Amino acid sequence: MFRFVHRAFHALRHPVIFTTLGGLILGILGAIGTPMTMFKGLDQAAELLAKPGDYSASQLTLFVVVKLLALVVAAGAGFRGGRIFPIVFVSVAFGLLVNELFPSVPISLAVASAAMGMILAATRDDWIAMFVAIALVGDLEVLPILCLTILPTWLAVTRAPELLIRQRAGDRRPEWA
Repeated sequence: MFRFVHRAFHALRHPVIFTTLGGLILGILGAIGTPMTMFKGLDQAAELLAKPGDYSASQLTLFVVVKLLALVVAAGAGFRGGRIFPIVFVSVAFGLLVNELFPSVPISLAVASAAMGMILAATRDDWIAMFVAIALVGDLEVLPILCLTILPTWLAVTRAPELLIRQRAGDRRPEWA
């Protein structure tokens, strides 16, 4: 979706117009997703982990969808900022959703696996993905499983397009990376 959203915003040609439109869309998404989906997401991820039973599967699904849409809109509209903290929030919400739908999957494994996979997909950095996954859950018992799954996960995402736009030399329009 990132490629299409970026092209749509930048087809408007004027940065004030497309960033204003991006801000309007982000405001609407924030109203839909509640304050839980606003801002960077690190504090909100900690709040989710502190009270995992307080959220239903539908709320967690809403958090995941809204935050992913907000990340794509913000990047497509040219807002500066990182993608790690929003991805951490999405992965925590998704891991808790997996645990909610499949209670036999331990929370620590679900959250760590979601974090590792999503961060790996967003950054292509296996060490950061593994470190953040373990740091989020604080449970070293999931480390062997993550070590077994990181290589196939990395191989699956390594050829997928990154969440970056690169401009070719001499080209006026950026090219999807």
